[in-house]
Amino acid sequence: MAKASATDQAHVVLAVGKEAILVQRVIEGVMASARKADPAAVRQDIVASNDSAAGELANALSPSLFGELTVIVVQGIDGATDDVGAILLTAIADLPEHVRLVITHPGGVKGKKLLDTIKKANVLEAACGELKAKDLEAALIAEFRRHNRKATAGAITALQASIGSGLGELLAAVSQLCADTEADVIDEVEVSQYYAGVVGVMGWDLSDAMWNAQPVELLEKFRWAMANDSSAAVPAVSAISSGLRSLIKYA
Repeated sequence: MAKASATDQAHVVLAVGKEAILVQRVIEGVMASARKADPAAVRQDIVASNDSAAGELANALSPSLFGELTVIVVQGIDGATDDVGAILLTAIADLPEHVRLVITHPGGVKGKKLLDTIKKANVLEAACGELKAKDLEAALIAEFRRHNRKATAGAITALQASIGSGLGELLAAVSQLCADTEADVIDEVEVSQYYAGVVGVMGWDLSDAMWNAQPVELLEKFRWAMANDSSAAVPAVSAISSGLRSLIKYA
């Protein structure tokens, strides 16, 4: 997992890998650091494969009217044109004072020539690839620490058994668990009790909780469903509406 303390302060960061949550954390860290230096700092995202990318990048690198710090996120340089690559390399060699630059590459052979050239420049590389089992456990421990909590080895195992191996889902689970529990040290019993019946929450689970007057269970399940699938609200509303129609029909 990329160290936020290192990436935060770097002026040019190269995030390599397909693990979206790690790339997101790198960008968030750079953005937070920029806003500490300049509360008016802004972020500009540029998709390297777009036809307009070269012009957008050249414009973003130019001094702004108000002089605010700009975090430029160049996404997917595996699809960058030669023009975009040339502008990036020139910028890295002499980065404007008002710019912080985050460059992403999913890994693999596509765009490797540009990737290797950037790696040889004065940039900080953040590994954002899929984590192996040992690294995944370390990432979860670090995430609990980020929330000022500790977790036992059993808790880490129980969490993975309940949620699966997806890093994004696991980090969301840790965040939710820490928000809803008070223990300083979280163990496997607490994890198992908390997530019992939560994995694979369906619309009818929410409907049952709604119409059985179980507001705490409803909110917990709905929050979990949304944390794992941003589109969950549509089937949830549909199921709750269906439940209401059933109540009216048999009332």
